[in-house]
Amino acid sequence: MAKYDAEQQDLERKLEELTEVLSEQKAPKINPEKFAELIKKYKNPQKLSREMVREIVDKIVVCQAEGTKPNRSQRIEIYFNFIGQYAPEYTEAERVEIQAKKERVAEEKNRQRHEYHREYNRKYARQKKEEAMAQNDGHLYPQKICPVCGKEFWPNVSYRKYCSEECSGQEKSKYYVAENEKRRQKRIAAIEEIPCKVCGKMFKPATKQINTCSEYCKRQNYLQGKKDWYERHKKKHPDKGAESELQVIMPLIPAARPEIAAGQAAV
Repeated sequence: MAKYDAEQQDLERKLEELTEVLSEQKAPKINPEKFAELIKKYKNPQKLSREMVREIVDKIVVCQAEGTKPNRSQRIEIYFNFIGQYAPEYTEAERVEIQAKKERVAEEKNRQRHEYHREYNRKYARQKKEEAMAQNDGHLYPQKICPVCGKEFWPNVSYRKYCSEECSGQEKSKYYVAENEKRRQKRIAAIEEIPCKVCGKMFKPATKQINTCSEYCKRQNYLQGKKDWYERHKKKHPDKGAESELQVIMPLIPAARPEIAAGQAAV
C-alpha cells in the first residue's frame, strides 16, 4: 500500500512540473523590438493575408454580446505576438471623431433601412394594384350597385357607395330627415306635460314657447289677449273709444272656459 502511495505522489509531482513547463512555453514573450520589425515588414499592406495574421496576431477573443438591437454591442480582444493585448490611448479629439463617425454610420444605416422599407412598400402596392386591375377589367376597385337607383358602376375609391352626386344627395337627405325626426321625438319625450292655457288639457309642447294644445286653443288665446288689451286700454283712456273694435272681437271669444273646450270638441 505504501508503494502505491509513493508512486501516486511521484506522478503528481511530475504532473506539476510538466504543467509549469508548458505554461512557460505558452506564456507570450514580450519583445517590442521583434514586434516593431514585423510592423515594418508588413508596412502599408494591400490586403490581409493568412501569413500576416499568423505572424502578427497571437489570438482573438470574442466576448459574449450584450444588449439588444439596435443597441447591441460585442467586445473583441486582440492579442498580438511579442506585446500581448494592445489598446491604444485616444486623445479627446480622436474620441470625438470616433463618436461622430459612429453616429454617421448609424444614421446611414437608418436611412438605408427606411429606404428599403419604402421601396418594398411601393413594390407591394404596385403588385396589389396590378392584381386588382387584372381582376376588375382594368379598374382598381370591383363593380358595385347603387342602393338608390340600382345602377351598376365602377367606383374610383373603395368607400364609394353611390353612382352619382344626385343619388348620394337623396340618401343623405333621407338620413338627415330621419335623424332630425329621432332628435325631435327624443326632445319631445324629455319635455314634461303642461296644462293648456285655454282648455286646461295636459299635453307635451314641441317647444317651451308653446302654451296651447291645438290650433283652436291657440286662436282663442290670441283673441283673449286682444280682448284683455282693449279692456286695459279702455280703463286707462276712457275718453278714447274702442267699442267698434271690441264689437268685432267679442263675438269670437266664448264667455267661459268649458264652452271653449266644448267648441274645440265640436270642431
